[in-house]
Amino acid sequence: MCMLIRIGLSNEDMANIYCITINSMKRKLYSFKEKMCITDKDQSVRNVILGL
Repeated sequence: MCMLIRIGLSNEDMANIYCITINSMKRKLYSFKEKMCITDKDQSVRNVILGL
């Protein structure tokens, strides 16, 4: 998933690759955010991975 974010795919594109709905992809990203211990509400997994 990190690689897909890094190359710039949208949530919709990643959901299609994983064959899941967009809502499921958002839940997966939220779960990933928790695992990465990102506590700032304004920070996203995408921003952390892209270094923004």
